[in-house]
Amino acid sequence: MNVPRVRRFCLAVWLTVLTILPDDARTANEESAYPLSRGSYQTASQLLKPATTDFPFAVGFYNPAWIAVDVLGQSATVYGAFLHDPGIGETSEQDLGDAPDTYRTLPASNGPRHTVVEGLHLGRLVDAEPDARGDSTAAGDDLRGQSDEDGVAFTSPLSPGLPATIEVVASAPGYLNAWLDFDRDGTFGAAGEQVCTDQLLAPGVNKLSFPVPATAVKGVSFARFRFNTRGLLSFYGAAADGEVEDYQVTIAARLAPQVNAGKGGLAWSQTPQQFDAATPFILNGWGEPSGLHLRQIVADDWRCEDNRPITGFQWYGSFEGWTQPTLPLEQPLAFHVAIWTDSTPAPTGTAMTFHHPDTLVWEALCTSWAWSIAGYHSDPGRISDDTCFQLTWLLSQDQWFYPASVAGADTNVPTVYWLSIAALYDPNKPAPRYPWGWTTRPLFFNHGAVAIQAIEPVDGQSVSWPPSLASRYRSGAAVELPQATTWDVAFELLTNQAVAARDPDVAPVYRFWSPTLRDHFYTISETEKDRLLKECPNTWSFEGIAFYAYPPEQAPVGSKPVYRFWSESLGHHHYAASEAEKQSLLEQQPNVWTPEGIAWYAFD
Repeated sequence: MNVPRVRRFCLAVWLTVLTILPDDARTANEESAYPLSRGSYQTASQLLKPATTDFPFAVGFYNPAWIAVDVLGQSATVYGAFLHDPGIGETSEQDLGDAPDTYRTLPASNGPRHTVVEGLHLGRLVDAEPDARGDSTAAGDDLRGQSDEDGVAFTSPLSPGLPATIEVVASAPGYLNAWLDFDRDGTFGAAGEQVCTDQLLAPGVNKLSFPVPATAVKGVSFARFRFNTRGLLSFYGAAADGEVEDYQVTIAARLAPQVNAGKGGLAWSQTPQQFDAATPFILNGWGEPSGLHLRQIVADDWRCEDNRPITGFQWYGSFEGWTQPTLPLEQPLAFHVAIWTDSTPAPTGTAMTFHHPDTLVWEALCTSWAWSIAGYHSDPGRISDDTCFQLTWLLSQDQWFYPASVAGADTNVPTVYWLSIAALYDPNKPAPRYPWGWTTRPLFFNHGAVAIQAIEPVDGQSVSWPPSLASRYRSGAAVELPQATTWDVAFELLTNQAVAARDPDVAPVYRFWSPTLRDHFYTISETEKDRLLKECPNTWSFEGIAFYAYPPEQAPVGSKPVYRFWSESLGHHHYAASEAEKQSLLEQQPNVWTPEGIAWYAFD
């Protein structure tokens, strides 16, 4: 500690020098505990001897900015009767935070600020800023000056109910105080959110751990780390030295391995409508505008058949006026993809004449997608015959939509949900020349598509656009052409989870062998199996259950038909799971293969 200039007092009575502590100091007991434990310098009924006039005193643990000294003596001279570190708040060379200001970041909010002292920082360096710059990603400091947010590394995920580990690099001995917004409410003030309290750091790498509460809310959040030689810091306020580093972090549940990943198929299939087989790439529909910048979000309903997660999306759309075989140069920044619950019937006497989405229960931004040409619109409104593209987005495992996870929803399947997809363009640029629209198709399921045009604000918020989790539909319009004729939009929902063997709709596929024909025969029909056993025991030998599949009358959405053919000349059966192969046999070898219909349904 630097001792300020000598102050001299002549005392004839007990003198107590007291000062008011800063607002962010700990309690008086904490502030005084360390110096009192070492004793204060007192004399009684005698003069202070010259040899003891300079009394060295070092504070190692608690080092408040102000220290009171009690002196009992006569004609005493006191050096350093009170000590004040003049560095706090009295210099422009300060390191400041850069988390959003809800965490008390800006000086006007009494945000964290550290006087820059050479050789005392986290990581490799520290730089000074003239003012704080709160940032939605806690990167405002790095983007403006040197990238000095390098002192803390998270060495494990932040998973609710599990310990987290970090490595903190300190340039010198000092104390670390740290906070993490576990409930994601925009502050560090909740109970249990201070994860390090006056943690003593040694120079170099310090490996630390702290528990993540089981109640931690999953999603993007923020952390704040403050390092100095004194300790006793809150997440806001001034410090005489050291550094503050703010970080954007993600709280995510630890995910279990998915052994069925990659073995699923379509959870819902609602593709564009082809006019006829002769022109399979001419599609009956148009691009319905759907964009956040338009304050219009198109949504359509679908039936959830089971509780398998939705792990990806394929949707069809065009760019108004664009007829080329590649995407236009100007693309949306992202697509807002959301799932809503189904609306309850409209109250009697209201003007509502169509069903619509109700509450938003899942959302994500798609910033990267794969595309392919699906065909060309033949717009029934004769507005624009655009190129139709299929866009595909596969979700990361932590983004999957689980129907059973929807709070308050009836998880008994089938259940109706709504899917909405809207383009997000840069609001600082002119309107796109070729805006994206969602491909329509004649009504496929239940109720027609709806353009959401206004939403109810989430409780406690005044913002009503764009939507966010828990937003509710307020008003909109049915997608119609002509009036009172509703249309759907084209999309498919993907799942990479195989259908469980306990699915009540699957049935065994039986296998037979014919030593005479040297051929295997498969059937899912109990009647056909029993007939072969009874009438053809010498021709067909029963070999038991080969696998499970769906009977034609119980085929779920997204499953594919498997066609069975018989060749009298070749003396065996053939099974085709491809529409193209089926057509080839029918058209090119009609005298060889006789179609016997659909044998069963299965997923790809």
